[in-house]
Amino acid sequence: MMKQYVWIRRALLLVFLLVALVGCSANNAPQPGTNAEPAPIEVEFQTKTWAPKVGETLTFKLVVTQKGKPLDNPDKVYVELWKDKQRENHETVQPKKVGAGLYELKQTYKEPGTYYLMYHVEAGEVHEMSKRKVVVK
Repeated sequence: MMKQYVWIRRALLLVFLLVALVGCSANNAPQPGTNAEPAPIEVEFQTKTWAPKVGETLTFKLVVTQKGKPLDNPDKVYVELWKDKQRENHETVQPKKVGAGLYELKQTYKEPGTYYLMYHVEAGEVHEMSKRKVVVK
């Protein structure tokens, strides 16, 4: 009979330890509202034409918003420029800030051909980028 009580005690002790361990485990499930994804950045890349003539100076505008409002202080804003098939020789340019969420870059093309511009806007963990083609005649 005594052996039976020892076995019951051990079983109860084991159950108690298992309950204690399960209660102490970390809850790795995301809590509602605490792990929200960062809001995306929207960029509108504007110019009067994407097919300028040689020697024509274009003004490129970047309108940067987040949650529908101008993104006034992103971490980085820059534009890569290169001629077709010469990406390794690209130039990186910082556009001029001209207002809340508004940046401008002036560019003059001296030779005909196809060129590319790729803007980059970084804010926190969000990096928005897009490439546009300019065909100079």
